[in-house]
Amino acid sequence: ALFGLARVKRLDAESIWRTLNLLEQNPSSDQPRRAPPPDLVQELNDLFDGADSNLIQPRRFASVSSLQALFFLNSEHLQKSAEKFALRLHDRHPDDEARIHRAHLLLYGRKADQDELAAARSFLEDWKSDPPETQSGSNKNGPPPETLAAWSAYLRALCASNEFLYAD
Repeated sequence: ALFGLARVKRLDAESIWRTLNLLEQNPSSDQPRRAPPPDLVQELNDLFDGADSNLIQPRRFASVSSLQALFFLNSEHLQKSAEKFALRLHDRHPDDEARIHRAHLLLYGRKADQDELAAARSFLEDWKSDPPETQSGSNKNGPPPETLAAWSAYLRALCASNEFLYAD
């Protein structure tokens, strides 16, 4: 009965960047985490109510707009992060079901339920893309470009959901 009083917090620009950076990193790799590109920082701050460094703001207001969802689906930076995340999932998990569960666990903190599993399989099977859509053609041990494109699109769709963007 206290659920009506629960505060739901939306991730801010820095939290979104840090989460994406963690997801694309291979935990067994010695690579340092990269700094966010300045244009991505500006885009995130503009879209997700980042603080204006020229003003003193005691409180930031959270807005919700369709541009925020479009960012997750269309951003070139997010495309690259999703591809790296997809490669990480393919390297560490043998089949699509394990990859889907792991993606949900890393993004949402829980495994996918049966309906989500069926929807994910359907999405991955039905996805049609042009092979040039994928950015990284240099990974010889990775999945085929069509599979990588489908997984990248699926992971971007998961990131565009409210469950990713809002923390309970």
